[in-house]
Amino acid sequence: MMISDRLGFVNLELHTGGDDKDQVKNCGLKGRATNVFDVTSERLAEEFPHAQKHCMVAKTFLGEQQRTSEPEILKKVSEIAAKKKSVKGHVPDLLCSHKFVEPTLEVREQLGIPAPTKGSRVLYILVFRKLQPITKLHGKRFFDVWKQCILCTWSVVST
Repeated sequence: MMISDRLGFVNLELHTGGDDKDQVKNCGLKGRATNVFDVTSERLAEEFPHAQKHCMVAKTFLGEQQRTSEPEILKKVSEIAAKKKSVKGHVPDLLCSHKFVEPTLEVREQLGIPAPTKGSRVLYILVFRKLQPITKLHGKRFFDVWKQCILCTWSVVST
């Protein structure tokens, strides 16, 4: 899949797991309109050596067209992290993102499907550095990381 981003054109290879349904579950979120897949990209591996070739995930989702986009929200959270020590180092590392311009409303119109009573959705793809799940940690280290997640979330929400 080729997408355009602030970096220009980026070629992504999504690893959906084929017949292995556990692969998609193990990457993270999975919901009605959200999936997370392992992804590789030579361009992103060159641009972000810390992410490396096989340590990235792509989050795909249908977001409400009228809502603030997730990349914009992450930008605001990064600004908070720059000022708040308790948040710094806890913001997902967004490598690239793309908003597909055809909202579901236009697709529905082209297919002759009635318009929804409210809202329209747009397909997004966001590529992040892959994080390791805290469930791999044990004892004091698990508790420490869990506590940091709670405190960081509280710091962002109370801002």
